[in-house]
Amino acid sequence: MYDRFGDKIGEFVGLRKKGKPKMNINIEEEKKELFFDSEKTTKLEGILSKFNGKILIGAHDYPCGDAIASSYVWKEKILKERFGIESDIFYSGAISHHENVSLLKKLDSVYESRIIPFDSVKFDDYKKIFVLDASIKGRHLTIPDNKKVNFAIDHHFDPSLEEDFSNYDFADVRPSNEVGSTSTMTIEYLEAYGLNFDKDEPSDEILATALKHGILIDTNNLKKATTKDYLALAKIHSCVNRNTLDEIMRPSRSGEMQSGIGRGLSNRKRIGVYSISCAGHLLESNRDTISVLARELMAEEGVEAGIAFAIIEDRIAISIKAREASKLNAQTIAGKFGGGGRYDEAGASIPLGPFEYQDGNETLLDAIIESLIIPKIEK
Repeated sequence: MYDRFGDKIGEFVGLRKKGKPKMNINIEEEKKELFFDSEKTTKLEGILSKFNGKILIGAHDYPCGDAIASSYVWKEKILKERFGIESDIFYSGAISHHENVSLLKKLDSVYESRIIPFDSVKFDDYKKIFVLDASIKGRHLTIPDNKKVNFAIDHHFDPSLEEDFSNYDFADVRPSNEVGSTSTMTIEYLEAYGLNFDKDEPSDEILATALKHGILIDTNNLKKATTKDYLALAKIHSCVNRNTLDEIMRPSRSGEMQSGIGRGLSNRKRIGVYSISCAGHLLESNRDTISVLARELMAEEGVEAGIAFAIIEDRIAISIKAREASKLNAQTIAGKFGGGGRYDEAGASIPLGPFEYQDGNETLLDAIIESLIIPKIEK
């Protein structure tokens, strides 16, 4: 087993020998074949070398740690340091996950630039839009109707969907079974362009740490990691600050989040292999309460999926977690509510409709579950 911080990466790549290494990979000999696609990196290099103007970097709505880390590295290291291109980062939705909030605080303590909320972006100030950890406009990617995606780097390619990138300036979109995170892909481009991290430079250290966090998050602490993910971790391993990573991955929670989790655990309803619960009324800034609650619900014996919801303004926000060994698919369940995500975790948002939920109102809680939740999961 690999620990939370992936510290057995050395065994995988043969850098730290403890008995016989699990795989005998010589990074210097294999990196060109395994690590980056020289055709793609050369093509993008040719485009960016001739580019004149300012770029707007974006990610999927409600960006995760993988998207945030990749965005900062592309802004500060690749676009600025390698190509001399100025850029800004924007996001749509909210950044409320306690780990993501902690990550941003660490990044913003080093870099003066701030990630810009969608409503504050002046899109006409930018010549091109570069998206990371997303690729298709409108698919959990909010961009004005009169604007288009010009560049996309993402690891969520779905062969079952019609995805046409022919009108993009550049697109590197791969399936998640080939590469487990956009942070991994970002490290590939750093390697291709000869950009290294200096472990004695605070700005480089936080970027390397953020990328490791991004890889761990999107590969479920390396349980779903690919060869490329391990090679990427080996590349940045010496520059990662373990204490900072620990602070990002184990941040403190707000009082409202703790209260919401407590409410949810006390009013949970068991429906077969599902555990369903409501965290009550929440502010948008505490949306991640339901994500934490869903994971807690799944911890109960015999539960294969946790479904947590909360009332946020005039909508019901839903978070779904499914066990990896279960036949249940969180993404499929979320799709029934018009949402999306991954097979093990997903989310959705639906109109509250005629309900006016009040904390502690068990009758109304049952009505929401009976009329809105159960009919969907039983289909």
